[in-house]
Amino acid sequence: MKDYQHVIRLGIIIAVAFTVFMVGRRLLLPATFGEIGHYRAAALDAIKSKPMRHAGQEACADCHSDVLEMKSKSKHAGVHCESCHGPALLHTEDPDSEFARPYKPAPEDRRVFCGRCHKENVSKPKFMPQVHLDVHYPGKSCTDCHNPHSPD
Repeated sequence: MKDYQHVIRLGIIIAVAFTVFMVGRRLLLPATFGEIGHYRAAALDAIKSKPMRHAGQEACADCHSDVLEMKSKSKHAGVHCESCHGPALLHTEDPDSEFARPYKPAPEDRRVFCGRCHKENVSKPKFMPQVHLDVHYPGKSCTDCHNPHSPD
């Protein structure tokens, strides 16, 4: 029996570690964690309680069908309006009082704005056009050559 003491000690250590882990997990995880997958179910109620800010691309079509038609045939077809223009619910409710972005950035700021998605980065997918902003026509605005709704 003396030869098996190390095995018994290891078993006790594993049992204690497992117990500490399970007690710690129970104390640290929110009560609703795991009810709907790897998420905290109560987070849905917290999100629902916040006021809506996004209108959705369908709301843009009511007034800007020409722009959506152009965009639907371009490389930006899968990019939703509010990805660039920001939350537009207030704009759809009162177009005169609320302006949808991109706030008409100054030409030198458009490079930074477009660069949020298109700045050269090896971790981005190959299908996404990437631009080395310091080399690609420095000093020019992206919109001097590209229409953001149809950048082809």
